[in-house]
Amino acid sequence: MKTEIVYGLHFMKPLSDTHTSQHYLGSCLKENFHKRLKLHRKGQSYVPYIREYTKKNISFVVFATWDGDRVTERQLKNRKNTPRLCPICRTMRRAK
Repeated sequence: MKTEIVYGLHFMKPLSDTHTSQHYLGSCLKENFHKRLKLHRKGQSYVPYIREYTKKNISFVVFATWDGDRVTERQLKNRKNTPRLCPICRTMRRAK
């Protein structure tokens, strides 16, 4: 049985002054996870948003993974509070 994973990426700075989001939530098969990250890092992602970050040499880290599938990914996205899921953002918020 193939299992899926949902993952969250935190970009180290916003793309621009007008595009301030620093997170991406995605999903893939668990066995493809590391391959998917390599594609994201190389700028060969199918996600235009991630390609733009790569063009500007803005790095990212994986801030969390969850067992789940596209349904789980959609549930997390629908919360519209990804920074609250991100321990990097939570730490920065506490430091202010």
